[in-house]
Amino acid sequence: MGARTLQQRYNAILAMVLLCLASGIAMAIPEHAVSTTKLLSQADQLKTSEHSRFLLILKQLHQNRQQLSPAEQQHLQYLDAWQTAYEGNYDQANRLLHALVKSGADAALASRAKALLVHNSFVERHYEQAYTMANSLMADLPEITDTTARMNVLSQVIQMLDRVDQYDLALKYAYQMEQAFPSGKGKCQADLYKSQTLLYRGDLVATSPQFRQTIDACRAINEPIYANSMSLDWAGMMNDEGYPDRAIALLRKTTPSIMKVGYQFHIAELHVLLARAWLLKNDSKRARLSALAALAANDSGKFNWTLQHAYEVLYKVARQTGNDSAALAWYEKYMAQYKAATQDAKAQTLAYQMVKQDVLSKKLALEKLSKQNKILQLRQSLDHKAAETNRLYILLLLLILGFIGLWAYRTKHSQIRFREMAHHDDLTGCLNRKRFLDVAEKTLHHLQKVHTHACLLILDMDHFKRINDTHGHLNGDKVLRHVAMTCREELRASDIYGRLGGEEFGILIPDCLCEQGSDIGRRICQTLAATSASLDDGARVTVTASVGLACTDTAGWDLRQLLTQADQALYGAKRGGRNRLAVHADDANSPERDVPT
Repeated sequence: MGARTLQQRYNAILAMVLLCLASGIAMAIPEHAVSTTKLLSQADQLKTSEHSRFLLILKQLHQNRQQLSPAEQQHLQYLDAWQTAYEGNYDQANRLLHALVKSGADAALASRAKALLVHNSFVERHYEQAYTMANSLMADLPEITDTTARMNVLSQVIQMLDRVDQYDLALKYAYQMEQAFPSGKGKCQADLYKSQTLLYRGDLVATSPQFRQTIDACRAINEPIYANSMSLDWAGMMNDEGYPDRAIALLRKTTPSIMKVGYQFHIAELHVLLARAWLLKNDSKRARLSALAALAANDSGKFNWTLQHAYEVLYKVARQTGNDSAALAWYEKYMAQYKAATQDAKAQTLAYQMVKQDVLSKKLALEKLSKQNKILQLRQSLDHKAAETNRLYILLLLLILGFIGLWAYRTKHSQIRFREMAHHDDLTGCLNRKRFLDVAEKTLHHLQKVHTHACLLILDMDHFKRINDTHGHLNGDKVLRHVAMTCREELRASDIYGRLGGEEFGILIPDCLCEQGSDIGRRICQTLAATSASLDDGARVTVTASVGLACTDTAGWDLRQLLTQADQALYGAKRGGRNRLAVHADDANSPERDVPT
């Protein structure tokens, strides 16, 4: 579904948003301290536009720290925390920020510190803490009058809403920022957030004017980081829509600015977008070099979308060049990144829902206390009418109990629904990869105890990218659902069926011999080839699939071994011309045997 999913784009934007907490705050100070105030203000405004000058001013301020007033020292402490987070030391940055908030700093500086704490929590993947603080800032927003603090808080609120798909509300705050800051750096940021929210919502295409307008607005005021971010988003959209030449031209034009700024994540993003563009042009050599450059710009021990797509490009290049062993190695790294990203996205969603539920619970608790207070007041005022008071009290009590019961029911229902969401793939309704692997492993363990065989099939749709490129990703989703439903109709209720990722599905068939598994896999291939999916544009497409089969009578009951053999058989089916089943053989010199449909 394109170079970057929405959630993956959110992760890229979150990594960049640290650089958005800029510009100074006004402080009334004695006339003799004007020079240090100017230095603090200059440092605050140069953080993102001229970072090298910012560091020089910061050093100068520290040399004269003893001459700073308490308020100026607090401002300097905020700048130190910002720079410490910029260098990646979030723990130390958070200690400085928490100390600053507790020290009784003025409201504007405290709000900026809290906004930076929200960002750091997102980067460190402490999502529940981040959403809790962001909700608190959102509640405080109407009371924040300082322009810089308000811009910082609005930035965090918009980022949070984008991450949980609340695009309409995010746009509302982006328009507020645009109205509050009609020119300068505020307008640059407002244009960036507004354009990115429209991009995530699916309202922009590669020819949309918002990309160019945002880039021009930010370059006009010498804010290269924001302009580079929009340029990279634009190049990604060009790749997604099949315009690699235009993407390459834009990326080459933007390269000098990205390298001059030296922001490492943008450098990695630049290389991976170039790698995808070269791959679209079938230039395997340049695609491989760009993907390796993206890896070099990353920390391989972590995960992000640039690593994931760099591994994907290297996997596809290795397959194109016939290097199957390298392809398998790159594929495993790609899937590890994909799995980590999927789990991270679910962790974010769950954290948001938990915070939302907690806020609702507290609100209901306050409402309950308020109702109880009103009941007591009513009882006192109507004490001389005992009969009427008793009837009214009982009625109100029943209403409260009913309200609490309804709330408890809705809470329990939400918990059940969240648990179901965590186990199933949102698009197809099948088990997600993690749940499929867990259930399959437990089932195999049981089957081994009772000495019962099973078959594992891995199904991969043939030429699925063509459908996305020709008919669009929404129609691609319809085709995925059609394939999932078609396969499910061919399976028993006891069969374990899940989506492993992308257009790949896994099926574990308990109490099944290899020959029976071959019949089922062949029947699925034939049924898919014989049916078609109806698309939104009125077209009907037929999709075929390649299937790899592994059986416990050759692989044993170890899930990893079954997956490896089924994957090898799948490669054999692809090499054999697709639209067929390949069975992994136990002969080491013949790793699979092709079974055409």
